[in-house]
Amino acid sequence: MPGDVVEDFGRSIVENVRDRTIASCRTRLQADSQHARSRKWRKLAEAGDSDALLQAVIPDVVDETLFYLLDAIDHGRLRLAAYDQDGKTVDLYEAGLSELGGWYVGGDWPKRYSKEPYVSPNDEG
Repeated sequence: MPGDVVEDFGRSIVENVRDRTIASCRTRLQADSQHARSRKWRKLAEAGDSDALLQAVIPDVVDETLFYLLDAIDHGRLRLAAYDQDGKTVDLYEAGLSELGGWYVGGDWPKRYSKEPYVSPNDEG
């Protein structure tokens, strides 16, 4: 049986990342949503191209999930550490300056580091 720390971590991941991503994506599915991803998903669904819809939705949901993970770190709801090049432990909450989520969606991390195509959340695609 996992200890309290592991259970707390599991709860935090589910509440702050999984549940928030699902709720956000559900909102994107509402007919009156004007978010760029919502419009893109509706356009592909209306065209009846389920393959193209899935090709768009899968990376969008992954990116949304990563955003909520970084957002949880940014707001101290999920405390994680990383090791720097010298092996020193670095608290991501402190090092990230509450901007990890913003750097992910507004910056170029996916463009620079991903081997998969990246479409900005604001791109109508």
